Amino acid sequence: MNTKKIVKFGDICQEVKLTTKDPISDGFEYYIGLEHLDSNSLTIKRWGIIRDDNPSFTRVFKKGHILFGKRRSYLKKAAIAKFDGICSSDIIVMEPIGDIVLHELVPYIIQSEPFWDFAIRTSSGSLSPRTKWKDLATYTFNISEQQGHLLKLFQTMEKTLVASNNLLDACQQKKKVLMQNLLTGKVRLLNQNGCRFNHKWKVLPLSYFVNCIRGVSYKPNDICLVERKDTVRMFRSTNIQNGLLNDQELIILPGNLVKEKQLLIDDDLVVCMANGSKSLVGKAAQYVNNGNKYTVGSFCAIFRPNNHNNKKFLKFLFESSEYSKQLLVILAGSSINNLKGSNIENMEFYVPIKYEEQHQIANILTQVDEEITIIKNKIKSLENIKRNILLTSFN
Repeated sequence: MNTKKIVKFGDICQEVKLTTKDPISDGFEYYIGLEHLDSNSLTIKRWGIIRDDNPSFTRVFKKGHILFGKRRSYLKKAAIAKFDGICSSDIIVMEPIGDIVLHELVPYIIQSEPFWDFAIRTSSGSLSPRTKWKDLATYTFNISEQQGHLLKLFQTMEKTLVASNNLLDACQQKKKVLMQNLLTGKVRLLNQNGCRFNHKWKVLPLSYFVNCIRGVSYKPNDICLVERKDTVRMFRSTNIQNGLLNDQELIILPGNLVKEKQLLIDDDLVVCMANGSKSLVGKAAQYVNNGNKYTVGSFCAIFRPNNHNNKKFLKFLFESSEYSKQLLVILAGSSINNLKGSNIENMEFYVPIKYEEQHQIANILTQVDEEITIIKNKIKSLENIKRNILLTSFN
């Protein structure tokens, strides 16, 4: 029979309080800040060099210690150190103790939803809520006697997740290299006759490819609480994430507020034109029709492709490093985080004029995008399975 027992977290794990006044003299090379920890990942992929950055951190961690982000714990940042170093004071350094629970299981207990919920509930502070070790130590949970079986299961899943994330990184790097080569003319593709494209490229403004349509202005009392046949869904800048549009927290507006040209159609590009954060201004995503009516808010704009260019090719122009560079120049010359339609339309790109070459480039990059989507979906599925097993194992 698989029985469970109640365990207090402070009985299986303790806070490590090692410090250093001179990390370089004490032999430390690397440091970890919260920015180096990824949400929901036990693996540390990034770190800083002490000698280069001279951080003010004094907290010491050793290889194998657990680094737990106590500030904004809703971000769910905790990872296993793979080297010795120093870290931010917003990180709690932990190590397993005793023989109640297998030491290798402790990081997975920390990754469980009930543990994160507890960390969030015990956090205090309005702008940057922080939890404390003394509170985390009081957390209690149930654990099965079949710890060896659970550990093998979690380790197998972790290896699969790490491998999948490495594959995702490689695929994203492949896309980056392809874009650098294909969108600059450094590498020319073959046409349908098997001959390499050899016609000249031209420098053209984006206005040659797209027309700008500003988003819809509305008042708070215009918002509809329920969707009807005559209502329209509205994307805001928060709905543009990682080059995609999502349906989270959409605004619903009456259709009479939206002009016909402001309704999104397939392959329109939605761009954030204004935001409190300069890093978000200019981010873009291509719209794919799903049968519902959508528009964009006044802080966004629609850039509608014309008919004599490949519409998928334009998507990759908005994702290119050249677009980012020109965007930075525009925003650097402004004290407010706001773009005009002409700022985007006047951007110039070195591009192929022939539709067939645009089509070939877009096809290759779209195939890589599809590979990335498949890997992301696999990772999401694995994470959901892992989350459910963690929930039932350490509830």
